[in-house]
Amino acid sequence: MVGTIGNIHLHDLPDVILFKIFSSVPDMRTCNAISLVCLKWHLVERSTQTSLALRGNIRDLFLVPTCFRSITHLDLSLLSPWGHHDWYPILQVDRQSDDLEIIYKKQYQCLSDVI
Repeated sequence: MVGTIGNIHLHDLPDVILFKIFSSVPDMRTCNAISLVCLKWHLVERSTQTSLALRGNIRDLFLVPTCFRSITHLDLSLLSPWGHHDWYPILQVDRQSDDLEIIYKKQYQCLSDVI
């Protein structure tokens, strides 16, 4: 049977060992594939992520995933200001990004660097 060695199954490995294995995977696509195996692997894999680059519209930042609890580096530089409404001035968008930095520092306890 695939994934078993004798009577031991890969799912039986302790979270600490899975964490070490998943931490050594450099490719983000592979990490995402690992997280799809099962809920346990999803939770362990998401806890290994230390950096996150957000793309999209600045107005959608409230949709930021909260499953990445170990984030130390958050990159907001790729956000597009073009998603704002006509009545929502650009200056307010810039101020909102500063406010969001404070919110994210509360949400991600380990966060030390926001770009």
